[in-house]
Amino acid sequence: MSFEQNANSVRYTVPAEHRSYKPPPPPPEAFAPPRVSASAIKATDSTVLEQAYTAMVHARNEFQKHIDETNEQRHHYTDEGYRGQIARFRDTDAAKAVDAAAEAVQARRDQAQARLNKVRRDLSPAGDTAKELRATRFWNRTKAVLDGAKEPGSTARELIANGSREELGVLLEELPAYFTAKGQSTDWIDASLNQAVPEFAAARAELRKADVAVAITRQNADVLRRGFDAGRAPRVMADPFSDRLGDRGKYDPDAA
Repeated sequence: MSFEQNANSVRYTVPAEHRSYKPPPPPPEAFAPPRVSASAIKATDSTVLEQAYTAMVHARNEFQKHIDETNEQRHHYTDEGYRGQIARFRDTDAAKAVDAAAEAVQARRDQAQARLNKVRRDLSPAGDTAKELRATRFWNRTKAVLDGAKEPGSTARELIANGSREELGVLLEELPAYFTAKGQSTDWIDASLNQAVPEFAAARAELRKADVAVAITRQNADVLRRGFDAGRAPRVMADPFSDRLGDRGKYDPDAA
């Protein structure tokens, strides 16, 4: 702006470059929440339990990354919008892998149970008529011995230790019902068979590991799901391979 003065007044003059109309600057573009994606991960050349734990740790780390990135843009969201953006992680492949991992470990446990059931069936006395008759006669003699024994449990353990494969099948079939009827524990029967039948011992050990693997995996899956719902990544998860829980592979049914 310039001033011109004459004898009677002062006149204000606007420079030419400021005389043309200038539109207001365009408003900023509306904020669009970014697409939420996180791929799943699968450990190669590893056991079912290792793959499951790897998938769950990956899901936790990806969820924390998603939270951090959303927090950087927190000022763009309403409270409801923020919660909705965090919740979208549940639809990612990484989050869905948590359920798949838990199902895989459960399926591995079911496989171990099936193997133990097969070993039991292989020891069972089912067969032709002659075999059934031999089994019946053997059990009748055995029951009479147990009925007359002062310590039937000790006597039964001796019978298991010295029995043939066919006799062991009869004992496995009949002893639980016999001692249950007397109100006595039957937990020791499988333990005694472990020594007499190596494959039975191996199948039971595999199932015990698989049971613990399911429990640990289910716990981690529940912790993650609650974290997804609450919008917080869990800081601590149970590591089935940590020294704190024992030797590596202690709870892995596929560990050597």
